[in-house]
Amino acid sequence: MKISEEVTERLRNCQKTSVETISKYLRSKSEKSCLISLPTGAGKSGVICVASHSSKFKRVLVLTHRRAICDQLTKQLKGDFYKKILGNETDISSLKSVFKSINNFEKEGVYCTTVQMITTLSESELDSIKDRIDLVIFDEGHAEPASKWSKAVRKFECKKIIITATPYRNDLFSFDIDTKHHYIYTFKKAVENQDILEPIFKVVAKDILLKKIREIKISQPDSVCIIKCKEFSDVQEYFDLMKTEFNTAAIHDQYAKSSNENTLQNVPANICNKDYEVIIHQKKLDEGVDIPQAKILILTYPISSGRELVQTIGRVVRTYKEYKPYVIGLSNNKNLDLWSNFKEFDEYLSNKKTAEKFIKTLDTAVLIESYIDEFPEHSYYNSGFKKKFDFKRFNPVESLQIPLASVCFYKKNREFDLADCLDKLYWEFNRQGALSNYDSELGIVTSIVFNNSKFLKDSLFFEPSLEIMVLKELGHEYIAIFDSQGRKFSDNKELQIGRAVDMDTLFKVISEANKKTQTKQANTRSLQKSDYRPESISYLGNLENINHPATNSNYAITTGIFNSIDESSNKIENSFYLGVGSGRISDQKNRKFSYQEFMDWLDRICEKFQTDNVLDSDFVSSFSKLADSTPDEDPSACILDFTNFENLSFYYDGIKYNIDSDYIFKNYQQGFSFIDICTLSFTHIFKAQTVSSDMIFKICLDKSHTENIKIRLSFDSERRLILNISDKLDFYKKNVLLEPEQIFNKDTIKILYNCGITFLKGEFFEQRMPTENGVLNRHLMSKIISLDCLLKNGLSEKDEGNTTADNFGSNSVFYQIDKLSNIKNSHPSLASLGDFYQYLPNADLILCTDMGTEPADFILSSKDKLIMVHVKCGDATISPRSSANAIAEVGSQAVKNIHTLVGQQFKRYSNDTWLRKKWKVSNKKSNKVELDSRIRLLNGLYDLNLFQKPETLNDVFKEIDKRRKDVLVKKEIWLVIGNAFSASHFKRQMENISTALDESKQAYQLIDTWLTQISSYEVDLKIFVSH
Repeated sequence: MKISEEVTERLRNCQKTSVETISKYLRSKSEKSCLISLPTGAGKSGVICVASHSSKFKRVLVLTHRRAICDQLTKQLKGDFYKKILGNETDISSLKSVFKSINNFEKEGVYCTTVQMITTLSESELDSIKDRIDLVIFDEGHAEPASKWSKAVRKFECKKIIITATPYRNDLFSFDIDTKHHYIYTFKKAVENQDILEPIFKVVAKDILLKKIREIKISQPDSVCIIKCKEFSDVQEYFDLMKTEFNTAAIHDQYAKSSNENTLQNVPANICNKDYEVIIHQKKLDEGVDIPQAKILILTYPISSGRELVQTIGRVVRTYKEYKPYVIGLSNNKNLDLWSNFKEFDEYLSNKKTAEKFIKTLDTAVLIESYIDEFPEHSYYNSGFKKKFDFKRFNPVESLQIPLASVCFYKKNREFDLADCLDKLYWEFNRQGALSNYDSELGIVTSIVFNNSKFLKDSLFFEPSLEIMVLKELGHEYIAIFDSQGRKFSDNKELQIGRAVDMDTLFKVISEANKKTQTKQANTRSLQKSDYRPESISYLGNLENINHPATNSNYAITTGIFNSIDESSNKIENSFYLGVGSGRISDQKNRKFSYQEFMDWLDRICEKFQTDNVLDSDFVSSFSKLADSTPDEDPSACILDFTNFENLSFYYDGIKYNIDSDYIFKNYQQGFSFIDICTLSFTHIFKAQTVSSDMIFKICLDKSHTENIKIRLSFDSERRLILNISDKLDFYKKNVLLEPEQIFNKDTIKILYNCGITFLKGEFFEQRMPTENGVLNRHLMSKIISLDCLLKNGLSEKDEGNTTADNFGSNSVFYQIDKLSNIKNSHPSLASLGDFYQYLPNADLILCTDMGTEPADFILSSKDKLIMVHVKCGDATISPRSSANAIAEVGSQAVKNIHTLVGQQFKRYSNDTWLRKKWKVSNKKSNKVELDSRIRLLNGLYDLNLFQKPETLNDVFKEIDKRRKDVLVKKEIWLVIGNAFSASHFKRQMENISTALDESKQAYQLIDTWLTQISSYEVDLKIFVSH
């Protein structure tokens, strides 16, 4: 660098040292970046000007983070800096040309622009300019999110100089700082050398704020006061307060259409030359705007970020005349606490040795190596000897162990390139401050990541963790990603990764020939509104036995654990966790894979994807299926799942609106919004000052705001969700600005359509009733049991005309059930025990409870079962069908009396008076004969003398009550239907749902509903009908 003595003599000492550091760096062979840290007001702009014009490089690119700062710096580069230190008559003709346009870099000179301009360039445009630039100077490189910088940083292979006022460690990782080329000039040193001034903190009440400003301006009449506000409403409030006494300007984006010359949208380029006494803003003057006469800073709220506070205070610490800088807080001293934390950090950097130590931590490799070097070569740990980990020599093939194979599978985009993907992931880790390495042949990215302990609030304790990523291409269609940090990469355009594999493909891993599927755990989401049902249901247990399509068809499975059972050995062959939407497959049976074992595992999964296997699971099949196509219509509503967010909010028009951490239902009419639009017409419009949306009145906006507040949803040709959100809406989580896609995505948005299709977890599901989807519930069908005794000429429910003292009429269904009591005989034949015997072979208690408001027609029991029997008999003696009417009444009676079977607090039956009388039918068909006893069996015996004692019935009730409460006694409901319902007819109808009779479909739905109701009480159902 060639710098004239005249310029050098006019530079401050800190600027001279900065320039010397830069000069040494530019002469070196370093391929890393040079760091210059100067506090605000110490002369960063001067260093940038000297470095740009005095270096030998022909094309210099200077990047700033805001247009106002870029404009200001461009003036300095064009000569204002040299005129300031050398005088207005200074000849600046020898300076390099300065350009604000970056359309081409044909001419030699200094190009000054914003990082936003660079990040909008395409990959090819960046490639075309990177070789033309000889030197890049980043001004306040940390001010933009590092992800935006990282892409540009990696592209430029030339020398890079980072100029910053806040040398925070996380900010600087992106730039790969060379620890041999840096200069940190602390705030403390700058104050000691009188380059800047120490601020004076004051806390005053709001009602005496004007008085305090007047007091300061008495001794410092030219002082400009800057007021920093949190929201637009504050800007308005303080503008109204200050303009009555001072020449006041207010700056905010909401003033874009203001006709008032003192309410501005942007910071004027020459603001320091204006005669404003007070300037009010919201994040418009925090960084880079020089107003030397600004000596009063009013902070109207506690600043949440230490970096932001330091930059803000930097506005008033420049030397100007002999004025003192004042920082005034309202009502509390929290900002002073934050400033004190910065001063401690600054004090730490003021010591040369500790500053060197800090700089070394910027080189993660040095930090980690020093950490690892402290360990001995070999250590005894966990019952064995371990050698010291060597990051550089780590060989995954030999040393890697995957404890749990949990992998996400994605479709590849056409442009996907594994080497490029690995390289981008490698730089992403580096940007985060990790030490990273990758092997493109093995497809592994190895990183050591540092995180601060979650148990510490105000101190830093780095916790290192070794993180592994394994990527493997599976044929031409899929990419598998194992990420120890559990991140998702679906629809990642930068990495050219497409959607997660669909549900049908995912379930192929548990669809194998000669193996049955056993669902052990499942989580589901409702497809439609959930005002009267759960939004989500979790299942656990042997789920294949409890499927209920009428309920399940309204839900979609989102995650689950599934076993593949070998049918011959009945052993678990495979067990997987599957995640719909994420494409995740996690092996639940096998653990601790070597690298090669893991590669083989991925290949086996891919082979399963290629099969034509169809899932054979009653439970999974009962849930909603993927839709054949996407809807052509607009959505009717959407449900937002914000249950995993805390302190979510957004700003519009300067007002903060809080969003509940809950499921939120929104009507969709060409979009949805979180603010109501008022459709009424008013003759008068009143403007009220609004501080927050949390007030007694609900905020409602007029129609002119519609376009700004609506969030619109659409899909591209690949069924990817696309957001259309106005830039007038800013969303925050815990006061941290988020990209809209971080809040609104396939994991948080459920979209409902009138055609019955729902978008959920990145897939389109179609809601169908069980009789619409053509997949029958085999569990339900197994509940239909045909018995020969239930189809017979002359068969009736009770055959009351043939009742005898010791038996029901022999042509009755009651008689067939009562055959179970023949177990009382010493050597009963199988025929004498009847057709029901095989379903209760160890019966020891039978009670006829017919008549009146009965709990059932019979109560049957054994030591391990308690059964309520409900009987009906029709007159279709030749060819009964399978209508709902044949079963509706008896099934309804059973369900409404379920409390008598499971109720823990149940005391007595409603027909207790009837039960204490002998059974007798009194209608016209009856022979008026009384049965000797309602008790047909007790303790496996029949003793009429005992049964006719009044207290014996109480003993029967006690035994029933005991078994009802016993959790080990299974509970069942039997529906016994004679001459009315045909099992074979029902099964034939259900084999072809599309042509089935409506009355049979209704029966199916009815039975399914009963199963759903009674299974929630852990009650089984058997329906006995004719063949």
